[in-house]
Amino acid sequence: GKCQTQVTFALSDTLVGRSFGAMNRGKAWKDWVNEILPDITVVAIGAHVKTDDASYLGVIDEVLSDMIEMQSMHPRLKFAWKTQQPGGCTNEILSPKDVNVAANTTEHIGMYNYDKFYHRDLLLLDRLNRAKIPYLDMR
Repeated sequence: GKCQTQVTFALSDTLVGRSFGAMNRGKAWKDWVNEILPDITVVAIGAHVKTDDASYLGVIDEVLSDMIEMQSMHPRLKFAWKTQQPGGCTNEILSPKDVNVAANTTEHIGMYNYDKFYHRDLLLLDRLNRAKIPYLDMR
């Protein structure tokens, strides 16, 4: 018991500390890990990388490379990713047949990149499976 006091949240909008068309709050993810040295680190990326897929994949590749390097220096560290919760809102319960329905019906189209979440999660999962990094799938 009492392990809830051992859980920490750290803000890192883009994970790498660079701007990609939206907010870039917090430190780079690896700065947080080096500061706290947690046993388990779960990261997620998406809404704040509004640029193209190549930039998104570049961030993923950079973070994966850093994870592998950090694990070689600190073998007890465990890393995982979380996919994005689907974005947007509707008045109906959605079927998984089209996960972008809510993204395309929200009043904030253009302001957010909800319509890219599912596609980018698929890109992420491809990279994670190849790197054998575990993930929590929120789709």
